[in-house]
Amino acid sequence: MAGIFFLGVAGIFAACKKNNDKKPVCKIITATIAGAPQPYRFIYNSKGQLSRTVAGSALFAYDYAGDSVIITREDSGRYQARTVATLNSLGLATNVRLYTSASGADWNNTANEYNGEELIRSTYTSSNGVPSVSTYTWSNQNMVAQINGTDTTVYEYYTDKPILKGDYLDFTNFLQGYETIRNKNLLKSIYGELFTYDLGQNGNITTLEVTAGNSRGFIDYEYECK
Repeated sequence: MAGIFFLGVAGIFAACKKNNDKKPVCKIITATIAGAPQPYRFIYNSKGQLSRTVAGSALFAYDYAGDSVIITREDSGRYQARTVATLNSLGLATNVRLYTSASGADWNNTANEYNGEELIRSTYTSSNGVPSVSTYTWSNQNMVAQINGTDTTVYEYYTDKPILKGDYLDFTNFLQGYETIRNKNLLKSIYGELFTYDLGQNGNITTLEVTAGNSRGFIDYEYECK
């Protein structure tokens, strides 16, 4: 093919306890993918938005302007690609154009349609190809199927586990710099691959394990919490 007073003496003490117990806000600062030569390191701007992603010689720069985010990828200082994503009032990407040449002559574009926060249709076009349309099915605020022509991809979820940073689809949104899929629960399986999650301090996902037959892969996350 992408996070929330009482009156009187008794109320004051209750409020103090509640504030002391408040869960800190945590951001992923590194992600280490098993087998990858370098970890991903994430840098944020003063607004808490992702500003830079660095992995070895690869650099992804995220710049925000109005309702758009521009993601520029370089490798060893050389241009690789530029993406311009236009966001709606809910922060979901309605149009994503990827320029694969510095001149802008080579590109592909994905136009997304939503029903509220649910992605229902994507139309993919390119500078040298035939348009392709995907539609999506949702159940209980989770995307459960993607249909493209005669191909259907089925997604399963842990319906007793709420979405967290580090979920496979949520991490994909995070890396690409814009959000298209906003689920309620943690992803359990896709393409016959099973996803399991280890939780650590503050209830964050520390390890995502992917199992496919006899193969296993891991993503380990580190956080900064304030």
